[in-house]
Amino acid sequence: MRRTELLALALALALSPGCGDEDAAVDLQQEVASIVSGYVDTAAALTDQTKTPGVVVAALHGARSGVFGFGATRVSGGRTPDGDTLFQIGSVSKALTGLVLARELIGSKQVKATDLVETHLPALKGSNGTKGVTLELLASHHSGLVSMPTNLPKKDPLSPAEGYALPALKAYLTGLKTPVQPDKAYRYSNLGIGLLSLALEKKLGASGYHGLLQATLVKDLGLTDIWGQVASIPAAAQGRAATGYALKGSQRVEGKFSQMGVLAGAGEIVTTGKTMLALLRVFTGQKTGDLDAAIAEWIRPLRAMPSGDKIAHAVEVVPGVLGAEPIYKKSGNTVGGFSAFVIFTRTPAVGVVVMTNAASYKGAKTMGESLLARLLTLQGDIF
Repeated sequence: MRRTELLALALALALSPGCGDEDAAVDLQQEVASIVSGYVDTAAALTDQTKTPGVVVAALHGARSGVFGFGATRVSGGRTPDGDTLFQIGSVSKALTGLVLARELIGSKQVKATDLVETHLPALKGSNGTKGVTLELLASHHSGLVSMPTNLPKKDPLSPAEGYALPALKAYLTGLKTPVQPDKAYRYSNLGIGLLSLALEKKLGASGYHGLLQATLVKDLGLTDIWGQVASIPAAAQGRAATGYALKGSQRVEGKFSQMGVLAGAGEIVTTGKTMLALLRVFTGQKTGDLDAAIAEWIRPLRAMPSGDKIAHAVEVVPGVLGAEPIYKKSGNTVGGFSAFVIFTRTPAVGVVVMTNAASYKGAKTMGESLLARLLTLQGDIF
């Protein structure tokens, strides 16, 4: 959604009944429900791709915040999802990988934005796929790399990169006939962010992407219920997982948590609404601490996108509306049956995370943008 569209939406919502009363306390659950309820359908024969069986929303509006669930964790016999329900957030994982990079740039100083990826992944040195590619170019989708390598295992259509290992990645990158063209143009790349996470794992001595998150953001923020790799989810937590619904032709079918092998940092995180709310508090600046400088670096615009918006460290930067300046966002989908969207502003502190159990679902983004616009029109306790 472009700035003009978001502004039009915000103004339309501002004119809706009951909106904008400075003296009224904001009923956050009511506001969320007013936007989300129309997108939920728990029918057993779910064919309408504009609907999702279940939604969990983490919302923050100044001093008020909450996690709210709607619909069901599965279309038949499911329960209403809540703040403890597990969802996969797909490419929203990229934003967290970008934050880990910003943390290292600001904190440890062991990593520089201008470091060549080959410096941290010597096994790939000299390949046509990494020549001239820096960590910053990977984070800003300016590496020149394609979205995904062409030699994925593809044994499971719901998890096509499952089992993708470093030897296969090396074979793909070294087998490219012509070098990539870094820093020429924006080119969204799962491969690029996967390489970034792999480089950070090797530099920090982490065991996989889950280990990288544990050694950085989880430790810094005291997070719980967040796993960088599906295989790391303990059996005791698996019963809290929502059932994902993947696309098969024009219908939705039961899916699964997708795995991405060594490219996990591009989209494998599984987490909960409560954990995403904790992150929203940090993202918006409502909760301050040791990561403040890293957050400022994380959201610093690096390069332009074709839309005219900016890309920071794997998070998009959009001009704000209604006094909010600027707005930050990232969307995510998995082929296995999940979608997510995060959008927030720091001035004022307003943010939304939407997680659904429907794959390739544009409704998550629509709900998130609509909710942010709605909350920005509510004066309440933030202005």
